[in-house]
Amino acid sequence: TAGNSTESSAVSFVVDTNNTLTVGAAGADFTTIQEAVTKASSGDIISVASGTYAGEITVDKSLTIKGANAGIAGNGVRGAESIIDGNDVTSPVDKGFIVSAGNLVVTIDGFKFTDNSPLHDNYASGAFHTTDITFTNNIVSSGNALQTTDPTSNWRDITVTNNKFEDINMEATASAVYL
Repeated sequence: TAGNSTESSAVSFVVDTNNTLTVGAAGADFTTIQEAVTKASSGDIISVASGTYAGEITVDKSLTIKGANAGIAGNGVRGAESIIDGNDVTSPVDKGFIVSAGNLVVTIDGFKFTDNSPLHDNYASGAFHTTDITFTNNIVSSGNALQTTDPTSNWRDITVTNNKFEDINMEATASAVYL
């Protein structure tokens, strides 16, 4: 039509679908792992610098959480560690990561766990057998089991590879992996 013109221009959008959040000292996005997990969006990557961090980290969304030695086997040549430290080996409440929601995909890669149960389902209920977990390239020292004990756990597929278990608390009810 006379007097009407149509222009089109290309519009570009960059969508960062794998946002990486950092945890560590000065210059990092967060100083605690739990802060990063809380602020992260599903699908994000959390990169944790070497240092010692508190456990009891509740993971309620799909995340990849990488320690300083991500990609390096537990018995490989490793650098300074991202350590998740419990208070003591015998306390049943000392947990590293608690993954208790359904319909998640969670990877824990490249940490050292001391005096805790590194991976726990916290006796979850709800979306039974829907969460996939990869626990890889970690060292578990002076601790308790990777643990899910409830037959109605949210965990479905659990991949445990390239980890090193040492000085595991071997009380009557303890083991390195209790699934």
